[in-house]
Amino acid sequence: MDGSHRRGIVALLLVAAFALSWPLTASTAAVNLNPAQAAVLRECQQQWAVQLPGWATAGNCTAVPGADCDCATVYGVQCDADGSIVSMHVTEQPLNGPVPSVLGELTTLTYLRISKTDLIGSIPDGLSSLVRLQHLDLSYNSITGSIPQAISSLTSLTVLGLSYMDLTGPFPSWITAHVRLNYVSLVGNRISGSMPESLGSVINLNVFNLATNFLTGSIPLSLSRFSLLQILDLGDNKLNGPLPSWITRMATLEKLDLSRNNFAGSLPAGLGSLQQLTYLNVSGTSLACPLHASTCVVSQSSASPFCLQCPSFCSSCSSAAAEAASSAPGMGAAPTACQQFPLDVVTTTTGDWAECNLLGSGGFGEVYKGVSPLDGTSLWAVKRAKSITTDFRWARWRRSTTRIWCGCWGLQWAAM
Repeated sequence: MDGSHRRGIVALLLVAAFALSWPLTASTAAVNLNPAQAAVLRECQQQWAVQLPGWATAGNCTAVPGADCDCATVYGVQCDADGSIVSMHVTEQPLNGPVPSVLGELTTLTYLRISKTDLIGSIPDGLSSLVRLQHLDLSYNSITGSIPQAISSLTSLTVLGLSYMDLTGPFPSWITAHVRLNYVSLVGNRISGSMPESLGSVINLNVFNLATNFLTGSIPLSLSRFSLLQILDLGDNKLNGPLPSWITRMATLEKLDLSRNNFAGSLPAGLGSLQQLTYLNVSGTSLACPLHASTCVVSQSSASPFCLQCPSFCSSCSSAAAEAASSAPGMGAAPTACQQFPLDVVTTTTGDWAECNLLGSGGFGEVYKGVSPLDGTSLWAVKRAKSITTDFRWARWRRSTTRIWCGCWGLQWAAM
């Protein structure tokens, strides 16, 4: 599975999670659709290729109860007790048409999601009238142009999803004034320029995803104010500079993706203190990993007897490492059972990385000989890597695996 496909799956999961805010409180009793808003639906239907159930006939709605008037018979909409539309949820329908400007007349909308529907054209300024809107998602469409300034009037927004389209232009600076936002995803567009320093004012953000764009510059210092942030994805951009140390203080962070950028320097050593962090991806950068580790959790590889951690470089080098280690005097055959070993134990076995225990060195680091503290006789081969600069992709990353370790019972191999 390639990175773009994986990122797409993650994005879908995120959208699904936040879609749970879709209103589900509509009454089961028949509610007559507001005639003026019913006419809006009919006009939208005339611009789209697919007939949505109830939309074409909604314009005939009168004050007389009936199938044409009951909000429950109209696909993808929910109404309040007065028959005004408060939610529109249309997905996976080949509409093959524009985002109708007339949608702006549905001023009672709080939730608008029209995604994966082959919409074309640009985002109309008419949406600026939806001042009650809290959730806007137009993702996975063929919408072009820039993100209009008109959307800045939607001050009630908490969710903004404009992902996987073909949007261009600079990062919309008006977002910085929308302090209620907790979810922003603009992944998969062609947004360029730098992130404004004023972004730090959006302090309620839980998810901030700008991956796969053309952003430049460094990560703004103001992002350190995102004290509630759970997901930060800036992968596949042109960002540069060192990683700021304040990332190590983002206690709620669960996913951090900075892959395929122009970052340089080292990963902040304090990343190991982030107890909620379960995913870290800095592949495709020049970032190096500092040499520290805590207790490691290992897993048995299906292709070799070595226990492999998630980074792909460990998998690619382990077979050669096993062969070289087992050929050393007294090393014996590679075992099959896995164990966990904290850094201080491994350090002790090598005599604190004593030069007299150095077996050799190579492209991935140095190999040391050690004596197992478990039985006092078995020999270990321990590999100590100085940095990771090519592929540092962790599908699962916990505090207990702050740095990279691969180890097996008897013949031990640690890649750090």
